[in-house]
Amino acid sequence: MVNLDIGSLGAAYYTGNFHKWCCAPRGSAGLWVREEHRETVAPLVTSWFVGDGYPASFRWLGTDDYTPYLAVPAALEFMRGLGWNRVRAHNRALARYGRDTVGEALGVDPAVDPALDDLFEAMTIIPLPEGIAATAEDVGPFYARVADELGVEVIGSALDGRGYLRLSAQAYNAPADYERLAEGLPRLLGD
Repeated sequence: MVNLDIGSLGAAYYTGNFHKWCCAPRGSAGLWVREEHRETVAPLVTSWFVGDGYPASFRWLGTDDYTPYLAVPAALEFMRGLGWNRVRAHNRALARYGRDTVGEALGVDPAVDPALDDLFEAMTIIPLPEGIAATAEDVGPFYARVADELGVEVIGSALDGRGYLRLSAQAYNAPADYERLAEGLPRLLGD
C-alpha cells in the first residue's frame, strides 16, 4: 500500500501478500530476490522444476491451488484502474477517521501520536479500555464476539496487559463501517 521501488531499497529479499492491499485472493504473494542470492533460494515444497533456480523452481509446487496466483493480474489491473494514489489517499484518510471515531466512542486516546500519521498508511491501532482483551488468551474470543454480535471483522492483539484493536481501510470500506463498529463496541462492552 506504499509506493515502492524495490530496487532502490537495496534489499536482498522482499516479500508481500497480494491479498492484503491488492484485493487478490488469500494465498497469493510475491517473492523478490536480488540477483546474487537467486542461486541459493529454493521452495520448501519441491516438484517438477526443482533445481531450475529462482524463479522457475517456484512455478509448480505439487498440488497447490494456483487460483490465487492466477487472479493477481486481474486484481492489480482493477486496483490500477481505481488509481493507486487515489486508493492510498482514501485508505489513509479512512483509517484515521476509523481511529478517531472508534477511539472517541470508547473514550480512549490514540495508541500512536497522530503527529506520526505519515508513518502509517491504511492501518491504525486503538487501545481498548482497561481489562478488555488484555491477554493473548482473551484476544481470540473477544474478536470472535465482535464478529458474531456486530458483524464486523477486526483483529487485535494484547501487549503489556493492554488490548488493542487494529483497523484497516481499503477501497471497499466506507465511513459507515467504522461508525457501526463505534456504535456497537460500547454496547458490546457494556454487556
